[in-house]
Amino acid sequence: MAGGKLDGLVTCAGVSVPFNPKLMLSINWFGTMELLDGLKDALAKGNENSYVVAVSSNSTTITPNIPDELVNSCLARDEPTAYELLDALDSPLDMAISYAASKLAVARYVRVNFTIRRLGRKWNSFKRYLSRSNHDPVAQKQYKRSYIWACC
Repeated sequence: MAGGKLDGLVTCAGVSVPFNPKLMLSINWFGTMELLDGLKDALAKGNENSYVVAVSSNSTTITPNIPDELVNSCLARDEPTAYELLDALDSPLDMAISYAASKLAVARYVRVNFTIRRLGRKWNSFKRYLSRSNHDPVAQKQYKRSYIWACC
């Protein structure tokens, strides 16, 4: 970063199983979100070809029963509730669900908060890395609306 401007950012937080589920959620979701938020102004000041790559995972589509409440508590920045929900899960499922929920929160957060319009400037492109299998109708609708490119 130079002069308060940032032309690109890649977030790849990805500790996985076996790992402490709460710490995994803290690193993969809360850390990524705080970093993206903290650098949003610098990214908005970047050049016309600025890029952001926020790595998600195909675990968001292949892990069954990811609790919406967990993902929603992450998106609401409610760490205590997220940790309580993890505590209520049976081990070892808590590790897999923590990983998938953290990556799903990243995918949803970037789609909503890191669009061209929200950053307040016209960019040629704004990339975000999604899993290869993340081609559901909702994602496609959001993709078309927000100018975020899905690549594999």
